[in-house]
Amino acid sequence: MKKKVNNVNEIENITSEESLSLPPSEASSASNKRKKNHLFSKALFKESWKSNRTGLTIVSLGNALIMVIIITILSTLHINSTATALKDLFSNANYENTVKSGAISLYSSYLNSATSYDTFVNADDTAKGLFAKEVSLVEDSTLNTALVGAKTVYDISYRNATGTENEKHAHAKQTTMQLVNENVDSLTEYSQEEKQVVKMIASHYFDIYAHDMTKDRTTILKEAIPLAFRDVTISSYEIKDTTKIENIYNLYNSSIINYYDNGKELNEISVESAFKLMPLVADETTSELVNSLCLGLSNTYNQNKTTYLASNQVRNNYISNFVQSYIVKILEDVSYYQYLPSFTVKYKTNDLGYPIKLVPSGEFTSEGKEIMKEVAITTYSPDEYIKEQEKMGKTSNMLQKMRKELLTGEVYTEEEISLAKEQSKDDIKLISNQLNNFMSNYIVRDSNNKNDYYDGTSVIEENIVNLVTNEIIDISKNSLIAAYNEKHEDKITTIEEITVENSSMCGQEMISQVQGYISGGLSAYKTYNSDYLSKGYSVDDANLLATNKASLGVIAQLPSSVDESLKEMGEMNTYGIIVGVVSFGIAALLIPLVYTILLAKNLVSEKVETGSLAFTLSTPTTRNSFIFTQACYLIFSEVVMALALLIFSLLTREIGIWAGSADLSSSLPIKDICLFALGNFMVSIAISGINFLASCHFNKTGQSIGVGGGIGIFFYICTILGLFGTKAIPGTVRINLMLIFNYMTINSLFDPLSAMNGDYGIFFFKLSFLLIIAIITYILGAVNFKKKDLPL
Repeated sequence: MKKKVNNVNEIENITSEESLSLPPSEASSASNKRKKNHLFSKALFKESWKSNRTGLTIVSLGNALIMVIIITILSTLHINSTATALKDLFSNANYENTVKSGAISLYSSYLNSATSYDTFVNADDTAKGLFAKEVSLVEDSTLNTALVGAKTVYDISYRNATGTENEKHAHAKQTTMQLVNENVDSLTEYSQEEKQVVKMIASHYFDIYAHDMTKDRTTILKEAIPLAFRDVTISSYEIKDTTKIENIYNLYNSSIINYYDNGKELNEISVESAFKLMPLVADETTSELVNSLCLGLSNTYNQNKTTYLASNQVRNNYISNFVQSYIVKILEDVSYYQYLPSFTVKYKTNDLGYPIKLVPSGEFTSEGKEIMKEVAITTYSPDEYIKEQEKMGKTSNMLQKMRKELLTGEVYTEEEISLAKEQSKDDIKLISNQLNNFMSNYIVRDSNNKNDYYDGTSVIEENIVNLVTNEIIDISKNSLIAAYNEKHEDKITTIEEITVENSSMCGQEMISQVQGYISGGLSAYKTYNSDYLSKGYSVDDANLLATNKASLGVIAQLPSSVDESLKEMGEMNTYGIIVGVVSFGIAALLIPLVYTILLAKNLVSEKVETGSLAFTLSTPTTRNSFIFTQACYLIFSEVVMALALLIFSLLTREIGIWAGSADLSSSLPIKDICLFALGNFMVSIAISGINFLASCHFNKTGQSIGVGGGIGIFFYICTILGLFGTKAIPGTVRINLMLIFNYMTINSLFDPLSAMNGDYGIFFFKLSFLLIIAIITYILGAVNFKKKDLPL
């Protein structure tokens, strides 16, 4: 079939040897000579412009209009107020936790130091008093008078008794002790404790007298009194260790010997013996601590006995410093944990942060169901742990951080621990200084052994609470003033200068809020501490548990997934996400995408299919010139659409700011809009390259649109679906698995979030791949067009 000829010029250019299709090379050398070797054809470009300018103008303006409407709507809103409110929520939650933990740390440090100080001082005074009393009783006139009468009764009862020697002595002692007990109970100069000691002395006295009735009263007393004081001591402290019991007796016995036989001063004997007695009577939980204290006191005493014995000031200062060091050491051992990186706890834990499992208790309910009990697991066995519900794991608290290896199988690195300890130094230093000031005042007593924090018998907790409240308020005022001055150019020096005109609440309201945090934290701490002590926890564990529990606010107890989502929403630049991700990244791509698909088809494949390309190539326009010019026009169209989008976006932003939208100024900077527009253009140019390649490769428009357009639409749909897996979507509704669609589209190489976050290296690195795709597809399209057979 012969091809239809439309004009004379075309007839003149067709040779008799021409076949139904033109080969890749020029048909005739004669025709080649008449064609100019220009790569760019102005005439062809003008023809494309005239044919498509209306569509290009409408598409460019329409696409820009969508952006204008979006930015205009945003300018009328105050979206950042929501983000600010969320930021304030978490800021207040963190501040609440800081205030509560600070108040609790100070309060517990003051109270524990004061209580420990008085406990040690009273223990030392008691111990010294025991030895002094022991010696004094040897010469006590009342006791001696009572024993003289009792000895007479004993001797008479012994002589009148019958039986063996042991039976006679037993009868005599029984009769005598009945009289002694009655007489001692009637003595008004002795306390109940002293009466009990006297009765024990009398009991041991007659045991010794029974063995050797020739001994004088004083000698027997020197032997009986240490035995009696030993019995009183082991009874009072419930001591069962035979070695300790023997050592206690030796201490009491040696004090008598040192005083009466070696001529030592009573004060000296009491002090030195107390150092040895206190560790013997201390319970297992405090024995190491008491032993360390007594060792230090002994060293201090040996350095200057005269000064130590002259008054209690040296001893009191040492005990005060000792308990302060102990409290600070505890704080150093645990406080840095709150600065270690948090993790999500996916398992149930007990109060101390250990993972647990349930085991049969052997007890049953009234319905016959066996009751299960919790058992702490101390070795890493995740298969035995009780899992939290999906996405209900909570952010680790301080105690759970201590068990990280048990809960996760991983440990904190040396770098993490070192950094956390460095960060906690300021807290430790502050508490240490405050504690030193408190204890300096606390150990100073009046003649009645009283001061503002001690009533003569116990600590006045209410006054310590008031002191802590005032100190935390002073610290809070300074921090609030510093935070205000950091945000505002107008500097202030007093909390009263913060008003509702320049802040969300006035300074006095802030301080009232701080007072509420302090009161709530301390009240909760006392309740938890009492509860944990009643459950059998040690004092240190109870303090730690109560501090951890009472410091937590509501936000800190939310599941970590909810907590992280809310934080993300508070940190989100909503304006940037709507304009950059949604508008430039999706909405502003659709119209240019459709137009690009149709334009690429019109420029090449349609001309081939309709045969109009034969007319073009019959002119001095070569294949190179034709395909290069069409590529230039396609790129030119993308540039026009991109510039229109950028210019109208910038103009609308400025109009919105001029109209009073401060949010646009801070959340949508010009630099970000330019980067968004650049990313939008790079996606469009890469898509145009793909469609250009399809148009050059296929001779049918349907095939060109189907392949090039199909790929572009596929990428576009994947972009929409992939959006739900990105950080542009709040974590509460984010579907992480949807992120897979972003790996199936080149549109994801435009990353507006990187531009918003200032990660320009990542942003431009990804865009470079779009540029490479565009270059490769345009080149491949041109080469394919030049080499293929054209059905003209």
